[in-house]
Amino acid sequence: MNTRRKKIVPAFVVLMIFLFIVFLYFNASKRVSEFATQQNMNSIYEIYKALKKHFHIEI
Repeated sequence: MNTRRKKIVPAFVVLMIFLFIVFLYFNASKRVSEFATQQNMNSIYEIYKALKKHFHIEI
């Protein structure tokens, strides 16, 4: 277990948790459509763009 791997694993776990939270949020917003305002969607998209720039991920 080298130091490089120790740094990557926690970042990966945090990313997985973030994606899970976003998944739950979108599930909830389907059920409660008035909660999903345009502003909330825009802020999630901004976070996604920032993450994509950092990690070069595609969802």
